[in-house]
Amino acid sequence: MASVAVGVASVAMGLTRPDWAIVSAVMVLQKGPDRISGSIRGLHRFLGSIAGVGLFAAVHAAQPGPVGVLLVLMVSQFFAEVFVPRNYALTCVATTPLALLLGDSLSDPLGSTVLSRLGEVAVGCGAAVIVLWLLLPRAIGELEAA
Repeated sequence: MASVAVGVASVAMGLTRPDWAIVSAVMVLQKGPDRISGSIRGLHRFLGSIAGVGLFAAVHAAQPGPVGVLLVLMVSQFFAEVFVPRNYALTCVATTPLALLLGDSLSDPLGSTVLSRLGEVAVGCGAAVIVLWLLLPRAIGELEAA
């Protein structure tokens, strides 16, 4: 439900990549209805994505050539692999510029790319946390009782 809602909301808001909102919601909710860990994961996703978009903005401003882009991709992938089992926020810092570069966002205007990605991540994470707290208020207790 959250995925459909954030996808529709992103399109309605005129954001260019509703898939970012959908993926953000899914990544926050993927571990089930645990409110506390889901809220922490949402915060990690949001803050890590902000930092990752900032990192991408620095790369975009530097206008690296093909070799520079390849190096940034390699470093981003390396740190994504290193951080994924340990810290989700740092993983998002590494994967956000990786995804933006792989999606050819260097050719897009920086301002609109930054605003759109931040909006999509905010919508996705916000909706996911709202779903955790409002949709199934007793879900974790019911799962433990089963």
